[in-house]
Amino acid sequence: YENFISNNFKLFLLFFFLASTLWIAFIGIISPIIIISSLINGYYACLIAILSCVIGSTLIFIISQKIKINKFKHINKKIQIGNFSFFSYVIFRLFPGVPYLFKNLSAVIFKLNVKSFIFAAFIVDAPQIILFNIFLKQLLKSSEVLVSSKDFSEIFEMMFWPLIGVVTFLLLILIIKKKTKGYYSKNLF
Repeated sequence: YENFISNNFKLFLLFFFLASTLWIAFIGIISPIIIISSLINGYYACLIAILSCVIGSTLIFIISQKIKINKFKHINKKIQIGNFSFFSYVIFRLFPGVPYLFKNLSAVIFKLNVKSFIFAAFIVDAPQIILFNIFLKQLLKSSEVLVSSKDFSEIFEMMFWPLIGVVTFLLLILIIKKKTKGYYSKNLF
């Protein structure tokens, strides 16, 4: 696949951008996009993954605003977020285990405009995509080292900082989730 991608790099990036934007908008699973972007050499794929996730999320958000999903109407009346809707949505978007498509559709509940939604999606998704992209690239490089030289100390050195980054990011999300759990259980329902 590397020869095909390198020979048709611009065409592949265009196809990857369009396909991943539609994938995020209508299927809403981000994992394949991160994996494919990490398999592609170069950091252009990471940038394309970020753009396609933000644009795909925005597309489904605009569609959900136009349709005004009926299931969210009764929840919308119960929410007492007030002036903190943007911050609350950013925190909600960081919660692990919530399906990505639901995160995009639920922005209607938080009464965000399109500009606020784009900014929230970017500040939450970009660090995650970059972090996991770096982690997966280092994992692939370390597996090549393991096959060729079987030097575990070199693998440890290659994976140390990406692992620290992923663990720190996950701990930060869990701390934020734990600190805001009481707030959301009182004010959402």
